[in-house]
Amino acid sequence: MKKIAVIALLGALVFTWVFSLTNYLKREPLSGLIDDQTQLFRGYDALVAMEVNFTVAGNWDMGGTINENDTVMWVEANSYELKAGDIIFYRSPTSGENLAHRVVEAVGGSFRTKGDGAAENDNYLVGGELHGIVIGVAYYRA
Repeated sequence: MKKIAVIALLGALVFTWVFSLTNYLKREPLSGLIDDQTQLFRGYDALVAMEVNFTVAGNWDMGGTINENDTVMWVEANSYELKAGDIIFYRSPTSGENLAHRVVEAVGGSFRTKGDGAAENDNYLVGGELHGIVIGVAYYRA
């Protein structure tokens, strides 16, 4: 009897989690193969064990890497864990908007960033505004 109750409880928890995630995203179901719509960035396997946060992307000037309405998956990270080439999620020191850009250079404990679709580096350094590191993107298909 206890086994049945535990299995039923686990099933209910999984159902609740899936239903909550679906409502959170509030979009049409993705069509086609998931491999065509999701990109997990290489080298971040250990970070996936952490709490994963989801954010819907704005117009962040990230070229084809992250487009508006894509769902960005990110985890909290410390500045010492980051390197050039990583995509970080942070609050812009100039606009106050949350966005994701690629690290192009570490400057002390701060980072110079650039959108993949931008011609030049951002005109600020990211320090205390850092939220975390982007570990993947679920691409939005209209």
